[in-house]
Amino acid sequence: MRAVLLFLGLFLGVSSLYSLEFWPLKFPEIRRVFLQTSTTGLFPGTEIVGPSPEVLAPEKGEVVFVSQQKNTQLQNLPSALEGFVILAHEENLRSTVAQITPSVFLTSKTQLLAGERMGTVLDPAQPRVRMFVFDQQLSTVVNPQMVLPSMEDKRSPLIFDALLVSEEGKDSLSILKNNRIAHGYWSLVLDAGDPQNSNGRDYLKGIYSVNGFHNGTEFFRCTAESLKTTEGRYFFFETGDQSPKVARDIRAGERTWNLGKLFITEGTNIIEIVITDYAGNESSRIFNLRGGSF
Repeated sequence: MRAVLLFLGLFLGVSSLYSLEFWPLKFPEIRRVFLQTSTTGLFPGTEIVGPSPEVLAPEKGEVVFVSQQKNTQLQNLPSALEGFVILAHEENLRSTVAQITPSVFLTSKTQLLAGERMGTVLDPAQPRVRMFVFDQQLSTVVNPQMVLPSMEDKRSPLIFDALLVSEEGKDSLSILKNNRIAHGYWSLVLDAGDPQNSNGRDYLKGIYSVNGFHNGTEFFRCTAESLKTTEGRYFFFETGDQSPKVARDIRAGERTWNLGKLFITEGTNIIEIVITDYAGNESSRIFNLRGGSF
């Protein structure tokens, strides 16, 4: 997937002040959110499913680049893109919709209206596309959901567990089940997700933001809005201490967030974790721990 972003970075440049009018599929559902993890790494876009095979232009714009699924002229084209269309919109916004069969009339400089058909999905029986946004000037990968229309979601995200892991990594304790912790340095690992239901099937999406507080002081803050790209790696720039962090070090698993090190003092330690989903629904947990020589 890193190769995908390097390729798209040649064409994409965005402004976070501009918004798109349409989702690329009608009646969309999100199956993979920005930065959701898998065995191949962080996903730097949004995967969308819907009932219709028709793919729509998210906003009026000009075709910058179009590639059919089997384009033999582009030997270095990342295979994960399949067929795709890159559109230039107002205010330097660029959108890319991938894993599609572009309409045959599309060429460079073709003008499209918002919501105009620009292709079909690869598999009409299972309509699915991937969407990417990239700010070339800032070398920033942008979360597509920051510029697409908002979606209704009344279910709150869930905190499944929070673990304190020793510096050596040999010991771990769930602070949902334990309130007596040896004082010293521990790493805090969060297990959380956003429950969804589609056609009677339950599944989890990634959450949007995490905040952590220790005795009233914020020690961790991260939102899934954008990433900086440097030397082939993705970085978060707001993580509580204002220093950039490698994204893969924080988003360590499908539901896992590494919140960094804490010093558990002797006596009372109050840890609060606050999470939100993409609709703004919030959940929080407060843990009252007793630090000492145990």
